[in-house]
Amino acid sequence: MDSILIRPRDEEELNYIVELMKNVGTSYKTISEEATDEFEMAMMMKASISTTGILRDEKVATRLTSAHKKSLTRSEMDIKEKLIVTEFKIQTEEEEWLKA
Repeated sequence: MDSILIRPRDEEELNYIVELMKNVGTSYKTISEEATDEFEMAMMMKASISTTGILRDEKVATRLTSAHKKSLTRSEMDIKEKLIVTEFKIQTEEEEWLKA
């Protein structure tokens, strides 16, 4: 189900919206302004990435060599040292943030 992100103008409006959610019986979660800004930035970045030019013709699984397997199973420490962030990690953190 879709969610709503509401950014109140001030503390009074925030309190009013929270009270309204309680009265209606809707679940809600307040988050910091910094977390809201980070979420909005992530959404802007996600919207700016176009995958329309990517073509995937491969249908048959490719056998991995031991070198391929080794490079795919690098430790998380190696990834951190090289400043590589896997797409899986980004998706996992985004899903955790949205569930919070």
